[in-house]
Amino acid sequence: MAMKPVDRNIKVVFGPAIDDADFKTREEVIPFDAAGMEIDVIVEAADGTVTHTAVVPTDTGGDYDWTAADQGYYELELPASSGLSFNNDTLGILTVVVYVTGVMPLRSVAYDVVPGNVYEAMVEGTAPLFIPEDPNAEALMYGVYGTVAEADAYFSMRLHEYAWTAAMADDHLKALWAATLIIDALNFKGDKNAVYALLEADSAATDEEIRTAEASQPLEFPRGADTSVPDMIRKATYEIAHSLLDGKDPELELENLGIVSQGFGSVRTTYNRSQIPIEHIINGIPSAQAWRFLRPFLRDDEAIKLARV
Repeated sequence: MAMKPVDRNIKVVFGPAIDDADFKTREEVIPFDAAGMEIDVIVEAADGTVTHTAVVPTDTGGDYDWTAADQGYYELELPASSGLSFNNDTLGILTVVVYVTGVMPLRSVAYDVVPGNVYEAMVEGTAPLFIPEDPNAEALMYGVYGTVAEADAYFSMRLHEYAWTAAMADDHLKALWAATLIIDALNFKGDKNAVYALLEADSAATDEEIRTAEASQPLEFPRGADTSVPDMIRKATYEIAHSLLDGKDPELELENLGIVSQGFGSVRTTYNRSQIPIEHIINGIPSAQAWRFLRPFLRDDEAIKLARV
């Protein structure tokens, strides 16, 4: 069955339009204001309820633009939110039926109107599909800062960049996920946005309510009054992902700081235990550039990260 994403502007296709006198001639020039035209959008919602909504077609620049395609096929645009009578804001099965004087009745295919991530995974191929039993499991398993597409654009401007572009497509998301875990291990200023919003609404919120709000937002960002992930956090994620794809291991990097000599015969390695580790490496960040992006968001060095348990 064909799919359409919910909460987006979409187009539905129906046809061919056949003359009702001889039952074979294709009607290829039906205007949006043709005699007797009636259009209904029928939606069977996920809960089983069925609605029939009449829409008035428009020519161009309207809510429901009607466009002739070819060979008697037509397109009807349905808006996400600006429509006078119908909006594509309900999950379920969507069908459009059309009547025009002198033409056999028309109907579109039945479209499955699905969540955006399902459409992106199964039609656009731009995101993974994961349907968890636990509502928070998807965010915990696949929640990342930024997107693969944005990372592609970010590295497209990088001179002498090989690690990201040379990596297999499946490894891009894995690298972003690993980078997100590394970032979320740090101690950031302020509270998660979910906790901030709770305390703004109720400064006397209980510990249980705060814990619930904390758990409802799996990732550390957005924080405070922000409702989106800061640009610098996304860039830091891309830089760390790049370093990981380039073969850098934060643990190995930390160990290598103390090496003052290394031999191959008899596998000899000598460490200088007095060397002070570089700041970003001791904090588990394999990229100095990423550390510069992250540093302004961190609490003071001497601050202690507390968590309610």
